[in-house]
Amino acid sequence: MRVLLVKPTVHPPTIAGSDVAELEPLELEYLATALRDHDVQLFDERFDGDLTAALQRFQPNVVAVTAYSVHYDGALAMLRTAKGLDARVFTVVGGHHATVLPADFQRSEVDAIVCGEGAFTLAELLRQIERGAPPAPLPGLWYGRCGGVTPSWPAHSDPRDHSAPRPTAR
Repeated sequence: MRVLLVKPTVHPPTIAGSDVAELEPLELEYLATALRDHDVQLFDERFDGDLTAALQRFQPNVVAVTAYSVHYDGALAMLRTAKGLDARVFTVVGGHHATVLPADFQRSEVDAIVCGEGAFTLAELLRQIERGAPPAPLPGLWYGRCGGVTPSWPAHSDPRDHSAPRPTAR
């Protein structure tokens, strides 16, 4: 399965950490490590340019966007772009904003919302999609259904859980 993991940029006039330093998209690297059985590409809007061109070139089955609150509008715009190019693409949003305010993402361009630690949840979600199985409850995942979202709790959120795969240099 082709999976595009996306990090939006912060648009002005927002003051954010990127005003001090540009950090690698570590959250996407953790997710990519958990999805080793898939064809995964990272798209960091801060550096990678045109999302539409990346979507057309890679033609992902799944587009997953991470979002802090400052990324909210940009994340939704990216998911709208993905759905606009291919309505069959399965869209997922996660990150801090989705964890704290998942209902904000109850939108037609969002198929699933990951709350809390996303590596295990996203990997299992992709297994379900590959099997063609109807969406089943997963810890920390809210599914889009009939324009609304069906919550499934609890999320993987124990800070003492160090079993998540660690990114490695490529």
